[in-house]
Amino acid sequence: MRILGPRIIQAFENKILNIHPSLLPAYKGLNTHQRALDNNEAEHGVSIHLVTAKLDDGPVILQASYSIAPGDTAEDLQRRGHRLEHQMYPQVLRWLSDRSLVIEGGQIFHEHALLEKPIPFKT
Repeated sequence: MRILGPRIIQAFENKILNIHPSLLPAYKGLNTHQRALDNNEAEHGVSIHLVTAKLDDGPVILQASYSIAPGDTAEDLQRRGHRLEHQMYPQVLRWLSDRSLVIEGGQIFHEHALLEKPIPFKT
């Protein structure tokens, strides 16, 4: 995991996607699983968003949530999140490939409609 510099972000503006292990805007940055546990959250999740110059702040395209069970560890949450990531990222790439997801001028369109909130991922 790396923070990209402004030159690379500008060079590829609106073309970089990130998988983030939380339900953004909650828990930007690192150690998201442990922070959710420390705050006694009932659920956690995964977000796929467009990268901008601000850390984990770009528009969220797709999100999935899962319950946090008593006794869960950060590793348990990470494992659950990875399973979702492996389904979600290919879905976003399929949408981009078939043009049902279009990113133009910083705006995101899904099935020809402006995306105003994240699409909930259905397993």
